[in-house]
Amino acid sequence: MGKLSNIFGILALLLAGAAAYFSFAISARRTEFRLRADKTATTVVEIVKAVDADSGTFLANTISFNAGDPKAGTKESGSLGWKSFQDAKDDSGAYAAFQNLLNQAVAHVNSLGRQRNTLAESLVDISTSLTLPEEIIIADLRNLGDTTTFERATAKVKRHAAAVAARDKALIDAIVQAGSAMGQPVRESSLTTRRETHDADGQPMLGDFTHDNELAAFTRGVSEMNERSKSYSQTLVDAIDAIGAHQGVFRWSVDRNRLRDRNAYAGALTQMVDDFGKINEQLGGYVVAKKEVAQLSTKVDKLEEDLDQTQKELTTAQDQLVKASNRIEQLMRAAGMEVEGGPAGYELDKEVAIKGKVLSVDNDYNYVIVDLGARYVEDNTELLVARNDKLVAKIRVAKVLSKISVADILPSAMQGTVQADDLVILSALQPTAAKPGSR
Repeated sequence: MGKLSNIFGILALLLAGAAAYFSFAISARRTEFRLRADKTATTVVEIVKAVDADSGTFLANTISFNAGDPKAGTKESGSLGWKSFQDAKDDSGAYAAFQNLLNQAVAHVNSLGRQRNTLAESLVDISTSLTLPEEIIIADLRNLGDTTTFERATAKVKRHAAAVAARDKALIDAIVQAGSAMGQPVRESSLTTRRETHDADGQPMLGDFTHDNELAAFTRGVSEMNERSKSYSQTLVDAIDAIGAHQGVFRWSVDRNRLRDRNAYAGALTQMVDDFGKINEQLGGYVVAKKEVAQLSTKVDKLEEDLDQTQKELTTAQDQLVKASNRIEQLMRAAGMEVEGGPAGYELDKEVAIKGKVLSVDNDYNYVIVDLGARYVEDNTELLVARNDKLVAKIRVAKVLSKISVADILPSAMQGTVQADDLVILSALQPTAAKPGSR
């Protein structure tokens, strides 16, 4: 019996040692499990807080954890703490409420992932819409394992979006300035404002820009200005052609074809203005000449009236002279006297030499106007000009009018300077072939 007691005593010692060992081992393992649980719960809380930041969600207010400290005698707390876990146990032995918190955390993170993917795909769609010349791969924007790849992809999108925005701003400014220069103002607000529409739920949302009508009007204005420009150019060319038909009077230095060249028309216009200035000077001279001609015409009309009266008186005198000459010839023949004839090749006119006078002289152009008209002279008839019984010059009729004639001064026979009121003589002895009035 004593031996049996010893055996049981030894066995009890062994069991006590084993129990002590297992108790220590279990305590150490329990401490490790607690530490792992604390870290896991803390990590979940930090993840939830990180996802909550600037996301408009507040799950971090529901999921919380504060680790306990056995040495300090503080217990863990929070919705993910041991106490909350125990309290979540229901009649079926499950921990549905606790599991629901974990499910919310998982759903929160999954939502962030979906949102990230949607944003990545949206960035790619935006890049495509903005015609980004560099390829953007969705995988680059979803890549969390290589931040450099992700940052490069997003940087490409941002750079291109900024470049497109700057280009659009420059285009809008150019269109507004062009419209102002054309005298057809473009409202900048119509190019930068978007129409307000509504989604399927009736919520307001921005739609397309309101630029259609404004740009259409601007396009029409540019087209009309282009047509006007072509018309102006053609009009100038036609004007040059019309005036150029009088090349002997008006001369052009401008090249008409340069007016249609957008790179050369400015210089051509400058030349054209210079040409018009010269033509204007010529026209000014013509205006003065026209006034002088009008004044001369008035004088000529008066002279013709005076000449007509003088001619009537002269005709009467000549008739009387002819009658007297005939009477003298009759008397001479009755008295048996011989009447002398003219030189050979000439015939004696019963009339005395026809006389007229110089009405005006143009020394610049070397011509005179005399008061002998178509009744007495014809083209190319030569007349003598005398003053105080002295020969001054010889003239040749260039143009015969009804009561006056225009005659050129013959330089070869000039004995002096022809003046107004000088005597003009048409000799009575005329070559038979060129006798005036024989027409």
